[in-house]
Amino acid sequence: MNRHPLNPFSDVQASARRGREDGFEHRKVEYVCKQLGKQKSLRQMWDIIRDGGSLTFELQRQFFHLPVWLGCSTLPKLGCDLFMSNKAVFPIWLSRFGSLPIVPPYRELQQEADHGIPVGLIFPRKGFQQGLILHGGGQDFVAAGGSAIVWRDEAGELVVQSLATFVAHLRELI
Repeated sequence: MNRHPLNPFSDVQASARRGREDGFEHRKVEYVCKQLGKQKSLRQMWDIIRDGGSLTFELQRQFFHLPVWLGCSTLPKLGCDLFMSNKAVFPIWLSRFGSLPIVPPYRELQQEADHGIPVGLIFPRKGFQQGLILHGGGQDFVAAGGSAIVWRDEAGELVVQSLATFVAHLRELI
């Protein structure tokens, strides 16, 4: 980020945003591992990052495999929290889902993922303690009785649901 001439704190703000992104993914990796009963793998990952660094889903993939390729984003390009953005008001979720600011980071994650399994992007959303997940796993990853927003286009089916219910259902699948 370029330093703004009228804001002496712009470098500090950019550093805080990077730290927020790292911290968010660290917490989500920890949450997923604990919920799936992978504490042994989690301890091994902590040993690796003890001298610095944070937990990432890239590191998690070295210890155990999931039926979905997970990644995280706090949507830093948005410039504000998702719930505060005019680009993400609820009617857009229902009418123009593809224009939401969560779709481009999801597509980027798809490009780097193992193409044999669905991709899931975890992102923060006010009102959901663990955040939400946008994934291409279809309704196979939605628990019976669970709620989700399903969007279909030429590229397939995308589902948004709470990360907590997604991981609880994932625990039953593996």
